[in-house]
Amino acid sequence: MSAYLCAMEKIVRVLGWAGFACGAITAVFATMPGRWGLIAMFIMLPGFLLSSAYVLLSTRYRIESKFFNPGYAGMILSSVPLMLIIYFMLTK
Repeated sequence: MSAYLCAMEKIVRVLGWAGFACGAITAVFATMPGRWGLIAMFIMLPGFLLSSAYVLLSTRYRIESKFFNPGYAGMILSSVPLMLIIYFMLTK
C-alpha cells in the first residue's frame, strides 16, 4: 500500500467522523424548540459538505468501512431539519 493511499484513508476517516458529528449536532438541535432550529440549519451545510466529500473520496479510492459508515449516517442525520420542515408543511 502506498503512502498516498494510506494518507487518503486517514483523511477520509476524519471527514466521515466530522460529517457524522455535524449531523448528530444538527439532529439534536433540530428537535429543540426556539432558535435552535435556525442553528441546526446553519450546521446542516457543513455536515452535508463533509459527508459528501467522504462519499466522493471513499468511492474514488475504494476505501471500505468495516462495520459502520459514518459518512452516510452523517448525511442522513444532516437532513433531519429538512425532513421536519417537509413534515410540518404537509401536516398543516
